Amino acid sequence: MDRSLRVGDADVRAGATAYLQVQGLPQGVTDWQLLPGTGGPDGQSAVVRLQGTAQVPLLSSVVSALGDSITITVQSRARAEVR
Repeated sequence: MDRSLRVGDADVRAGATAYLQVQGLPQGVTDWQLLPGTGGPDGQSAVVRLQGTAQVPLLSSVVSALGDSITITVQSRARAEVR
């Protein structure tokens, strides 16, 4: 018997979008957005891909040469099974 929880692309995107709308941006982050690949690729796992822009304090000439912000991309994967 398959006891896994079915996960769809639309459900994962809707849940992630709703969470981001109520969650405030972390300090130093100026924006964020969901990326392609967010969804339920195999129907059993939820994948959330998020990209944001963060302002970084200028700590050295090396950092200042890169600009005053950086792009950060993160991915999270979860899988739930019903017991």
